[in-house]
Amino acid sequence: MVIGVPKEIKTNENRVALVPAGAEAFTSRGHTVLVEKGAGVGSGFPDEAYTAVGATILATADEVWAKAEMIMKVKEPIAVEWPRMKMGQVIYTYFHFAAAEELTRAVIKSGAIAIAYETVQLATGELPLLTPMSEVAGRMAVQEGAKYLEKHFGGSGVLLGGVPGVAPAEVAIIGGGVVGINAAKMAAGLGARVTILDISLDRLRYLDDVLAANVTTLFSNRHNILDAIKRADLVIGAVLLPGAKAPHLVKRDDLKLMKPGSVIVDVAVDQGGCVETIKPTTHENPTYFVDGILHYAVANMPGGVPRTSTLALTNATLSYGLRLARDGWKKACKEDSGLKLGLNVVEGKVVYPGVAEACGRALGGGDGLLKCRTGGGWGGLPHPRSSGTAPNIPFHANHRIQTPAPFRGIACAGACHCGVCRARCDQRRRRRAGAGGAADLPDRLCPRDSRRLGVPGQATVGAGPQARHYPAEQSRHHRF
Repeated sequence: MVIGVPKEIKTNENRVALVPAGAEAFTSRGHTVLVEKGAGVGSGFPDEAYTAVGATILATADEVWAKAEMIMKVKEPIAVEWPRMKMGQVIYTYFHFAAAEELTRAVIKSGAIAIAYETVQLATGELPLLTPMSEVAGRMAVQEGAKYLEKHFGGSGVLLGGVPGVAPAEVAIIGGGVVGINAAKMAAGLGARVTILDISLDRLRYLDDVLAANVTTLFSNRHNILDAIKRADLVIGAVLLPGAKAPHLVKRDDLKLMKPGSVIVDVAVDQGGCVETIKPTTHENPTYFVDGILHYAVANMPGGVPRTSTLALTNATLSYGLRLARDGWKKACKEDSGLKLGLNVVEGKVVYPGVAEACGRALGGGDGLLKCRTGGGWGGLPHPRSSGTAPNIPFHANHRIQTPAPFRGIACAGACHCGVCRARCDQRRRRRAGAGGAADLPDRLCPRDSRRLGVPGQATVGAGPQARHYPAEQSRHHRF
């Protein structure tokens, strides 16, 4: 396969999608690697480092896009790159379609295959290609927040860690996922008083165990969010609905409750942000004020530390890139259910539920790749986006798709793409093939759903001594 690595041209974006070691991994397997001149310089990798391992340097981005079968990038294509996309070309990068309708339309029009780093998901629920940049962004959020609290930047003039005899700053972190825990570690290490909010009690118990004594955990609800931001000098938004727009948990009117000169750093800005007044900014002009509150909303925060970010990102993305090059996107996605969830747009069709809902598009079939591997696709039931949806298909809140509830043989658990439901689908496939599996599949929704749909108590997954029980209202929408 011909792999193309164009130079990132988003403002102050200095990361690169492939380092020389990765280029060598492709060329040693017989693939061709085309790198735009200067693509790696911002991350400390000169052109000579690529040619030394067999890659070819091309003078312009047009040449790279025209010749490549698969484009590897870091950030989504911007407007000047849209005409370069072509039918059948695989584009493997961060897209964040849910907050970018114009980009979605452009990719649909091009006929390209968009594989988004941010929606590749393991059976455990982990987002392996989002995690490294979330770690960087969580740590940078505190670093940037501490800087912009300084008076000459427009902040309140508060030192995050205080000094003996002077109280430290208050930091509120909304969301206890990867961004949240990394931000909490940094803020606590600097001596701030930290409050971290999440809606998963299990996650809060974990955070309480592993974080420092100056970190307080709070269950996330409207009352606690308002109380936390009233006291906070720095508010960090760390909320994610995978592949979908982030919910606005801090409203515009809420800013009136905050201290003048307080700082908001919303890491979720590339998914629409969890603060109503947030809008994307750049490293050149990173901040603006609303009602006396300083907003920091750089959509590519890790681009400010490109050397670290490039190495962290490519450590995670390379193995999937090699698989796509070896097998082609169809076979690779059929054989890897986690990679299949990275498919967002396929040859003019939106195939990821969260993106379809956010952009008001019909959910396409993705050449059948999003159907269950057992025959019949939706197990004989109508597709949830079609007319005549069966009455026993309730709305599955987290995955933005209607999911069959009674998994008793007529409905396919693969309709929901989380790890638990995929496991149920695998169990059913093994049973039909005579290979054993669970004796009985639980009549329960996925435990990651935030709605229990009238089933009291706990959600049960599995049977006998291996059964796992989840709180009725458990959800993960405060993960990033």
